[in-house]
Amino acid sequence: MLMMGAALGTPAFGWIADRHGRKNAYFICICVQLCGGIATAFSHNFIMFCVCRFIVGATYPAAWSLPFTVAMEIITPKYRAAFATAASISYNLGALIVVGIAYWIQNWRELALATCVPLCYVFVFWCFMPESPRWLLTRRRIPEVQSFLYKVARCNSTRFEPQQMEKILKEHDKDWDNITKTKNYSYLDLIRSPNLRKKTFLLAFINCANLSVYLGLSYYSPSLGTNPFLSYTLSVLVEIPAYLFVFLVADRLGRRLPTVGCLLVGGGALLATALVSSDHSSTLLTLGLIGKLCISASFTFGEIYEQELFPTVVRSQGASLTQYVSNAVACVFPVVNYLGEAYIAYPVIIFGAFSVIAGISALFLPETLGADLPQTLLDGENFGRDMTWKDVFQVCPACPTKARTPEVLNNKRCFLSGGGGRAADNALPDAPVVTGAQTSLLTETGNL
Repeated sequence: MLMMGAALGTPAFGWIADRHGRKNAYFICICVQLCGGIATAFSHNFIMFCVCRFIVGATYPAAWSLPFTVAMEIITPKYRAAFATAASISYNLGALIVVGIAYWIQNWRELALATCVPLCYVFVFWCFMPESPRWLLTRRRIPEVQSFLYKVARCNSTRFEPQQMEKILKEHDKDWDNITKTKNYSYLDLIRSPNLRKKTFLLAFINCANLSVYLGLSYYSPSLGTNPFLSYTLSVLVEIPAYLFVFLVADRLGRRLPTVGCLLVGGGALLATALVSSDHSSTLLTLGLIGKLCISASFTFGEIYEQELFPTVVRSQGASLTQYVSNAVACVFPVVNYLGEAYIAYPVIIFGAFSVIAGISALFLPETLGADLPQTLLDGENFGRDMTWKDVFQVCPACPTKARTPEVLNNKRCFLSGGGGRAADNALPDAPVVTGAQTSLLTETGNL
């Protein structure tokens, strides 16, 4: 029921995020999750329990992805891998805390309360969490963008004058004053154009493999050892070096090749369990942990990839679509785990095959190292459109043009990345007219 809720609830929060803002969607999500968690503890029967778990499941992917999206839309390309690593390690530490809570609290009602009540503290951050300036710009809420830039400027001890923004808007988009409506985008915009459609399908499949194998190994790892608490704890701890690996290589080798390598190596380790007897539980656990390490790294690379390939106007919906597909497929993986009753390595072999196929698929994604985030549908369509077969099998990362960071925002305390604008002459039919203004606001402030 948890996975079914995730599959059906994620698209709703993605739509809310792209229509009404990332911040609003996130706090609605946390509120629903808190109510569902508390109701779980007071369930009177199995049906009520299933409904409550469905509600909680509908929120947990968005509770992770929405703040992740906001941060990726604010920080510069230089710090994206570092942030993704820090966020993943924080998630990992939370999983370790849950292991400790589950060990000491054996009653499921008390466990449900203990794991949901701490969500109350999240509402304290309403006043501190900013709305994504990129999203505000796509909705033409210029005063709020200016307010955000002023705050960043004060934080960095620099100045940002009102006439600077007016000059940028007038210089790069003379039609700004003639625009009277802001276009609303839908999930269909992700598949209207060929290149964006290809990237959407590839990201959905790769994320599907990442999530399914990650959850499958997380749920099945206790069966690979003799002590379920120890086996699960080891499967959580092994993720930490995976996230550190992402931090070390993401800005050196890029996103594409490490993603391919992690999926292939992890899949190979999981497939190798077919050669091990079920009596050798330590060997099976070791191979499973290697697979978990690799899939954890691939998962983090995949999350960065999604934020860097989907354009701002549909970024939350794009991430929600991949999560919808992933959670829908992951619903069958608990059934896959039951195959272990016949032979303990059967589920792991299936996970390995899934990883290898996803690794081959990742070869067809373009490299995003150092690239600006695409802002419009046109940007998303153009990025990687000229990829050739030589690029597919290229073993050395090709770094795109580095994004220029606005001087007013170029500080370790606060930073905002450049937008990936393109010329509007060849715009898609549904590309917004404000491409130049959106781009210049985020990239050319450094020239002022």
